[in-house]
Amino acid sequence: MLNGVILPIVYKALEEPKYSLLYAQLCLHLAEDAPNFDSPVAEGQPGQKQSITFRHLLISKLQDEFENQNVDVYDKCENPLLPEEEEQRPIAKIKMLGNIKFIGELGKLDLIHESILHEWIKTLLENKVSALYALQVHCYNSNFPKGMLLSFFVHFYDMEIIEEEAFLTWKEDVTQEFPGKGKALFQVNQWVTWLETAEKEESEEEAD
Repeated sequence: MLNGVILPIVYKALEEPKYSLLYAQLCLHLAEDAPNFDSPVAEGQPGQKQSITFRHLLISKLQDEFENQNVDVYDKCENPLLPEEEEQRPIAKIKMLGNIKFIGELGKLDLIHESILHEWIKTLLENKVSALYALQVHCYNSNFPKGMLLSFFVHFYDMEIIEEEAFLTWKEDVTQEFPGKGKALFQVNQWVTWLETAEKEESEEEAD
């Protein structure tokens, strides 16, 4: 029953990122008002029944969507994409953005525990540029608090989690698929420019 409610909300949130906040608020109301159900006990394995909540099922569905994102398949393809792949690529990116924004809004409403958010961020970091866009979207959703994005960038760079190449790729990437790029660049442009200059100087020294 709860799945029948959750699935349409998640799919709409992924397809319509600009309404992420509204869908997250709807989930908050449902999490407070929806009844809980006992999970079925497997035959031959008697034990205490576990309560299935709206929040539990929502997180489970988002986890599935998060792990099944396949945008990188298109970006890393060495051969030209087939027409149907070209058609699916922007759809996949929109859904990835929708998932990131929706997760961020749910996190702000305390519907997703901080430890789960951290785990998903670690997964995102496997693709460095996607991770930077995720941070950009997170700051966008928070109305770009002063210094937040720069702090994130410097931290991940100093910890050697994200390399120079990813930051420079993010800077030069021209896309309207992830909101807030202009404000993001304004916050970090001086630092990224320093990073670019330092990398060029290092390359010149190695060449000499």
